[in-house]
Amino acid sequence: MQHPQQFLTRTALLGAALLPLSAQAQAQSPAELDPAPEVTFEPNDFRVYWKDGLYFETRDKQIKFKMGGRLQNDWWAIANESQGIKDDLAGRPLGGLDVAEQSGGTDFRRARFYMKGDLGENMHFKWAYDFADGNPDFKDAYIGWNNVPVVDSVIIGQQKEPIGFEFADSSNHATFIERGLPHYMNPERSTGLRVARTLADDSVYFTAGAYRPSNKQGSSRLAGDAFSLSSRIAWSPVYENGGESLVHLGFNGSYRSNLPAYVKSMKPEVDGMARYIIAGVDDPDYVLIGGLEASANFGPLSVQGEYVINSIGKETGGTAHWAGWYAYVSYFLTGEHRPYKRSSGAYSALTPKNDYGSEGSGAWELGLRYSSMDMGDSSNSFQTTGTQLDDVTAGVNWYLSKTT
Repeated sequence: MQHPQQFLTRTALLGAALLPLSAQAQAQSPAELDPAPEVTFEPNDFRVYWKDGLYFETRDKQIKFKMGGRLQNDWWAIANESQGIKDDLAGRPLGGLDVAEQSGGTDFRRARFYMKGDLGENMHFKWAYDFADGNPDFKDAYIGWNNVPVVDSVIIGQQKEPIGFEFADSSNHATFIERGLPHYMNPERSTGLRVARTLADDSVYFTAGAYRPSNKQGSSRLAGDAFSLSSRIAWSPVYENGGESLVHLGFNGSYRSNLPAYVKSMKPEVDGMARYIIAGVDDPDYVLIGGLEASANFGPLSVQGEYVINSIGKETGGTAHWAGWYAYVSYFLTGEHRPYKRSSGAYSALTPKNDYGSEGSGAWELGLRYSSMDMGDSSNSFQTTGTQLDDVTAGVNWYLSKTT
């Protein structure tokens, strides 16, 4: 055991050795200490912030982009009495295998990631991939310019064709989980060039584009020399408080030519259902698509409808006509209204009066829709499993916070 006196002696010697160091540190004035390095920012340094989404922005505000996505998981159940629906599902191929009979199921309807932003004062971009089917598919992949003379806006790349009122609205804040039956007759995304602008004090929105019909990867190789011209015009003669009071009227149309075939299919307005109608025309001469659209907001009450017709000219002579329509009504129990953007002639993201939490319940909406589709007028059709489908959809929506 160490003797206590030796321990005290060694402690005293250590303290004596440290005293000069301590005295030297105390004698050094604050002015002689190394100052903290100054932080400088370059104009192209990024700052990151949150504003209904994750944003990245240079300090000179010349480059700005947002990252986001959506995940939509559907569940469905089939009543025991609906044996016909179960049989149709059982015969539906999936990955080369027949789907087994089931009374319900689940599926990821959308699993999407996107980035969009501004490059300089007038240039913007967007790209989005969807992974819901196990393979990445383009949803949007384009660049665009604003403040272009005469047309105001130009977009080049894979994008939505300007056909359909429901389709102009994002699936992220649609009233119903699935769009109405007539939507299946309209084209979705193609690769091309589109121009757009607003007129008459922003009450009129006009857009038109020329496209090469392409697949989910943005390729038109399987479509041969097909091309399309599509356009849409929307008029909002009544517009107050972001659409709280609104009257919307619109028309859209498309001309399509050099298609190797024109095939359309549709299912009831629930994910996972079988395709009840599959009809097509071999080697059509042309396809004309026309659509009428109307909507109105009366505060929390909203009504909306569309009529769509396809006229397919055949090389062998004659014309096939497919037509459909829907009408729906929605009502916000919590007093909100469906917001509307004149700059796109479509509805936009909802902001609840009170987000869900300790002091709020979010926004609650009731919806009811009737859809009808008739594709029986096609004497040169193939793989036809049905000709007419009627659908009634009812829903309750709960918006916990703002959708983006």
